[in-house]
Amino acid sequence: MPRSVAGGGASANDGLMSLNTAMDGPRRRFPVAVSTLALWVLLIGAFIGFGAIAYQYRVEIVRGWPQTASLYDLFGVEVNVAGLEFRDVTNNLETEDGLSVLAVRGTVVNLTDQALPIPRVRISLRDAEGLELYYWTVVLDQTRIEAGATSEFITRLSSPPLGAQDIEVRFAEGAE
Repeated sequence: MPRSVAGGGASANDGLMSLNTAMDGPRRRFPVAVSTLALWVLLIGAFIGFGAIAYQYRVEIVRGWPQTASLYDLFGVEVNVAGLEFRDVTNNLETEDGLSVLAVRGTVVNLTDQALPIPRVRISLRDAEGLELYYWTVVLDQTRIEAGATSEFITRLSSPPLGAQDIEVRFAEGAE
């Protein structure tokens, strides 16, 4: 049983109670500006993180959701879903047996870490306005390309149409 001190004095525990009560007084809050700043930092970090993931996995995203290709294009990010690209494409107009022959040469490069089939190549001749005058497709001698490898090709067209000013080389799609 606690002893009481004459004159209504306080017990030893009373001092602790008053100290605890003083510490529990009005709680301090983060200033609103600090909370707002933290929220903005978090949002910007999340946006940067999302952007980094969207860039890193852009091929997989476009394969699964083809509509996103236009969004990547809007930001100037090229997405190569095929994993193959053309390099060093050249064309020369030659003469063989008195006929004009257009020779188109280039290299197909596998940008992936796995072997891929090489689709047919579509070569298109266009006029000065960009209208297609003629096209043909070619099956390359090498139909499969190893990871990181290259494959050179050459195709020739006898008597190319007059007025051809530009050549487009791409992979054929579907039944083209």
